[in-house]
Amino acid sequence: MILLLATVALAQGQAPPPIVNGSETGDWPSIGLLAAVDLSANKGAPFCSATLVGYQAIVTAAHCADAARVYAEDYDVAFIIGDSISTAEQLVLVDDWVIHPDYVFNEEAVAADVAVGFLASRPAAVAPMPVLGEVLGQTWYDRDLTLVGYGITGDDRLDAGVKRTADLPVWYLDGDFVYGLDEADPSTPNACSGDSGGAALIEGEGGSMILGGVISFVFPWQDPTTACIGGGVGATRMDVFGGWVAEQVTAGFTTGTAGSSVNTGTESMPIEDDTGCATPVGGPVPFGAVLLGLLGLSVRRR
Repeated sequence: MILLLATVALAQGQAPPPIVNGSETGDWPSIGLLAAVDLSANKGAPFCSATLVGYQAIVTAAHCADAARVYAEDYDVAFIIGDSISTAEQLVLVDDWVIHPDYVFNEEAVAADVAVGFLASRPAAVAPMPVLGEVLGQTWYDRDLTLVGYGITGDDRLDAGVKRTADLPVWYLDGDFVYGLDEADPSTPNACSGDSGGAALIEGEGGSMILGGVISFVFPWQDPTTACIGGGVGATRMDVFGGWVAEQVTAGFTTGTAGSSVNTGTESMPIEDDTGCATPVGGPVPFGAVLLGLLGLSVRRR
């Protein structure tokens, strides 16, 4: 992990690691984006991605939750559902965050890059994403990662906020992370800034997709100067951290932070519930016209 991080660390103050060379998608409505929003101006700036795993709880990267706490000093932070921020279907404010106690993200190491967010209300008609609930071990290598996020489409671009997807074969495995990389093809799609916290889906029983990992960082491979294009991705393993996620969601339910319960399937865990990113990626863009008609939300500041 130290070797990778020496080249791909996302220090606070930098943009987080969208799907490079990927395809736009309207699938998986439980996967949304995180944005710093100004509801009075009907605008927001996306900075990370996240997945609904309980009726009123999301999972994302811990470095995204860290950034969200900074943005919350001046803006509301929202979980937005839809194909893009400009065509958003639902917006729900994030009330609180729990970051894994072993979280580390610096130039020397990355560990436990996962956090749970609790929403102010329950998104309408969106089922939570099933989460991997068994340890896969070496059988990870028989799988592909389907990456889903709202990030930029290349190094140093400013086009975050559109949901995209891409597939990468599993390349390596360590205690906290599963790595996706296609060594032979430099044009293979990859994650990039703004995809942090997004989903690394894998195929579960019956062919349905489940959350196998949470996108954490990218690293260069074909070209040492570009981590997104021709590089690989690291995702926090849900077969390692899924139990902790379930505990936080359950605790939120029992303390009244979140809503009712859902069983996410036989291969996934039951959840009870009713790329460092310190500044938004790109400038503010308008929300979909439907948003403010659906919500009676107030802005704390600005």
